[in-house]
Amino acid sequence: MSKYNQTVTYWAPSTLNIYGEQSFGTPSTISARWEEKTEIFIDKATGKEKRSEAIVYLKNDLLENGFLFLGTSVQADPKNETDTYLIRRVDKSPSLKGNRYTRKIWL
Repeated sequence: MSKYNQTVTYWAPSTLNIYGEQSFGTPSTISARWEEKTEIFIDKATGKEKRSEAIVYLKNDLLENGFLFLGTSVQADPKNETDTYLIRRVDKSPSLKGNRYTRKIWL
């Protein structure tokens, strides 16, 4: 049984559109574990402490400034979906054997 038993939708950040706004790739669904949890983390860009709204664990590499949604969505723009979260930090940790990695995502 996998510990990643929830489905999340991911929008990867893409290029800026003609108005200078972030555009996004086609949404994809992946297996994850989502926790509604507040946790303090350090913002890599500013070095300041921030508080998460949720923590997500998964096997896939994701990019900061992408968006996640708990469940399945077909919206082309994550800002048009209710309850999407900005990916604010991504960390990658190896298993004890070093043959697998888990990603921890702060939203």
